[in-house]
Amino acid sequence: MNADDSLLKSLLLVVETKNDVLAAEKLGLEATCDNKQHGLGRFLFRSVIVITRAGMKRLKLPGASSLADWVEHDETQEKFLDLVASAPIWEPPESSDGRKVIPFPSGHLGRNDDDDDDILAGRSEEELKSEYPHWPYVVQNGRMYFAIDKKYSIELVRLSNFYAWITEEISGDDGTGNATLAFRVAGTLDRGTPLPNITVPAASFNSLGWIQQRWGSEPIIAAGGGLRDKLREAIQVFSNATRRTIYTHTGWRKINGSSRYLTSNGAIGAHGFDASVEVDLGGGLSRYRLPTTVEDPGAAMAASLSLLDLAPLRITAPLWAAMYRAPLATALPPDLTQWLEGKTGQFKSTISALFLCHFGDFDATHLPASWKSTVHSLEKMAFILKDAPLVIDDYAPTYLDASELASNASYLVRAQGNLAGRGRLHSNLEQRQSFDPRGIILATGEQHPAAPGQSLLARMLITDVAPGAIDKEKLTLAQNRKHLLGEAMFGYLQWIAGKMDTDMDAIRQEALGIFSSTRIRAVKETGHLRIPEMLGHLDLGIFFALQYAEEIGAATNAEAVKRRQECWTAFVELGREQNRLIESERPSERFIRVLHALVGQGRLEIAPSVAAVKQKKSIVVGWHSGGLVYLPAEQTFAEIAKFCRSQGEPFSVSRTRIYKELAADRLLEHDRDRATKAVAFRGHTIRCLALRRDAAEKLLGMQLYPR
Repeated sequence: MNADDSLLKSLLLVVETKNDVLAAEKLGLEATCDNKQHGLGRFLFRSVIVITRAGMKRLKLPGASSLADWVEHDETQEKFLDLVASAPIWEPPESSDGRKVIPFPSGHLGRNDDDDDDILAGRSEEELKSEYPHWPYVVQNGRMYFAIDKKYSIELVRLSNFYAWITEEISGDDGTGNATLAFRVAGTLDRGTPLPNITVPAASFNSLGWIQQRWGSEPIIAAGGGLRDKLREAIQVFSNATRRTIYTHTGWRKINGSSRYLTSNGAIGAHGFDASVEVDLGGGLSRYRLPTTVEDPGAAMAASLSLLDLAPLRITAPLWAAMYRAPLATALPPDLTQWLEGKTGQFKSTISALFLCHFGDFDATHLPASWKSTVHSLEKMAFILKDAPLVIDDYAPTYLDASELASNASYLVRAQGNLAGRGRLHSNLEQRQSFDPRGIILATGEQHPAAPGQSLLARMLITDVAPGAIDKEKLTLAQNRKHLLGEAMFGYLQWIAGKMDTDMDAIRQEALGIFSSTRIRAVKETGHLRIPEMLGHLDLGIFFALQYAEEIGAATNAEAVKRRQECWTAFVELGREQNRLIESERPSERFIRVLHALVGQGRLEIAPSVAAVKQKKSIVVGWHSGGLVYLPAEQTFAEIAKFCRSQGEPFSVSRTRIYKELAADRLLEHDRDRATKAVAFRGHTIRCLALRRDAAEKLLGMQLYPR
């Protein structure tokens, strides 16, 4: 086959009309009528599209309006082939919908696929896949396309005016096995402008809404059915993402077989600091950041021990114990909340921030949380800060937010006490992840939340900061050396890591043994059943911290024993105060005290006899007789509940329950199987609370009403 025959065999003409197809046959050439099937119709006026092995060419036909017209002017095959040889390769521009034609045919094309002498030899699908490894997706001129294989051509459908790809798959590990996945995405616009690298949650990736949300209006997704989904697939197939894990909590994890304590800038293990471990706690908790080295562990621990002398031990010992108890939460979870309360200006926030410097850089204006935050935010922080203390500052309710703050505090304190977060469901009724507290909560405020009973107080250890209790000079000196506190904690964590690597079960058993023996001791010296547990948790922090101090020479054995005993004495004192507070918050006692306040304010009257009772619409009226005070039951309870709400401390105990508790505490006389007494009143029988006056006054320590 000569060169001319080879050229003839390699040509396919795309012409405008059937007459042009017939004219091509006169020239001995193969042609097809486009009929606008390939998007070429508007390029064919006075021209012919020629498909060759090298690509497409567009021939202008001088002096003719079509190929048929040109042939009628006695033009020859030889002249036509000269025009083909001299014409440059042509690539059509994009149409308004982003479509164009690739300048090469797909597959073996011809009128008779069984006739090897009568085909147009082009590149096969395998060849195209070899040249374009992500076929049928193609990137040209900075844009992403989807290729459609048609009979005589490959049509490219534009998907976007940018090119994007995933660079990293990031697994967010929160320590529960429920990892969150996100993609790191890079991109460039078709004019070469780079788009900023962004992180997209995997759950949001498929929608592509993040393109406009994060990159703005310049990146454009082409319009058309199904193109968004094809663009999503194109981004994925053009990606070659690396994988990495980012930890999203503080505290202990096993990494490469050894125990590491995570902090926002890396991890601490038995062999020191590892900056290669990536941790992201979110911007609000980034201050939980420990030093990477320790110059003098003994001096750092001595600086930490000196904090015990800033104020009476009943204030400083629980704070210091909590700092060293928190990292032991993995071994034995603590179920208490410390509550530091007192009038404003008593340095509650300042001293809390100073002690928290064991875990990072904090001050009174830069504490991790405030009671003004939502309860969901506080719950999430308590979950993230695994094996670490969370300080929640400034519980100062006003008339407007008292109920909300009390509810939030009650929920969080109970969650810590039960070591369990709120259970919730997705809209499809599947269980959502709960955020269980995993460290220790330390709260500050002008008061503690109103307790709807004793159970809330039994989960808190309340410390009152009296005016002048904190030594200002020692406080200033300690603040100047606060950087040493992080070094002290670094050394302590490194020491704990060594114990964990040696035998994790052994450290658990040691912690449990110390806690159990201390709790038994506390039962004998305090009262309420939960108070000994709180004291046992705090003593455990003291024990391990002083043991570490001894081993590094920051304290002698005698000094450590003395310190621990002094701290224990302070704990017992706090425990007894807490027990008295719990008893004073019994619903029955609160009921009697509010009753006394109502009498004093003139909102409840007690007549000397039933005959002397004068009904008043806005005032509850009772009477006394024979050592008993008779009060209309429903009206009295309603008035007490109303008074408590007005004070921002709702009386959350139900009417039935308070009647039963008053009866159980022998404050009432009552009918059999009832907590109230049926009394004749002006020809009717009414239900009254028959209050034993002597018992009520003994509880109050004063007269219930003037006589």
